[in-house]
Amino acid sequence: MLINNERKTNVSKKNFRKSPIEIRTIDELAILTDEELSTRMSFIYEDMDRRGIDRFSYESKPWEIELAYVVREFEIRSTRKTAHRFYLDRLRTEDIESAIKEKHLPEYQGNSTPDWS
Repeated sequence: MLINNERKTNVSKKNFRKSPIEIRTIDELAILTDEELSTRMSFIYEDMDRRGIDRFSYESKPWEIELAYVVREFEIRSTRKTAHRFYLDRLRTEDIESAIKEKHLPEYQGNSTPDWS
């Protein structure tokens, strides 16, 4: 709902802290290529190193959250690729089985008139 051209949110402005890293939504991550996701992951690690942030400290939380979303997107894509591969294999198997069954069917002779003589 817009009130005076401002978007109403559930977060009050005084409690809102700006994240030190640009957080991407899962929708934004979903449209990135695999290469762009890998670049994003590398950028996050490099940004943490550049800022001198220990990966196992509380300060690393925003970066770790972003990494978790990137890794999750990689896992989703991997699962989809595997499922798609199994689906294509099943289609190939069904096509081969169908061709074998069809090979053993009698050839269609058309509508011939019976010989009444």
